[in-house]
Amino acid sequence: MPNPSISWTRRCLRRLRKIDDYISRVGLAAPTESIPRLLDGYQQEELTELNLQQVGISTVMWATGYAFDFSFVKLPVVDSDRYPIQKRGVTRYPGLYFLGLPWLYSRRSGILFGVGDDAAYLAAYIAARDSQRREYNTRSRVLCDVVDRVAKPARGLTNGD
Repeated sequence: MPNPSISWTRRCLRRLRKIDDYISRVGLAAPTESIPRLLDGYQQEELTELNLQQVGISTVMWATGYAFDFSFVKLPVVDSDRYPIQKRGVTRYPGLYFLGLPWLYSRRSGILFGVGDDAAYLAAYIAARDSQRREYNTRSRVLCDVVDRVAKPARGLTNGD
């Protein structure tokens, strides 16, 4: 089966060549751009399992296109109408978010024109969550260091131990 992303890339390259030809033909002074070589994800090894914590992944954004099917999410995240249970895209499961759904937050949420507002909200939410997590981890390490320093003299230990 032909890869749609490759045919799309070829169409884009043809359009770019037409633009370059026009610039040359008309004699416009335009900067030269190099076209990056794009690779598709189909050339990668297919993974069937992945331990997200082990590889340091805390957030997954999954683009499913126009299909309204969340069966790949093995968590109870949909209501009786099969619509994700969420508030502004945030679920009760840390790191699981929804975006681009009809009426996610507003009437515009499900269209390209409006999804940017929801994406900005989720990006800020995720950044704040990650910032709080980093702050918590830093405070936890400092607290552990303080407890260790206080506990050693109380146990009669010296710095040489």
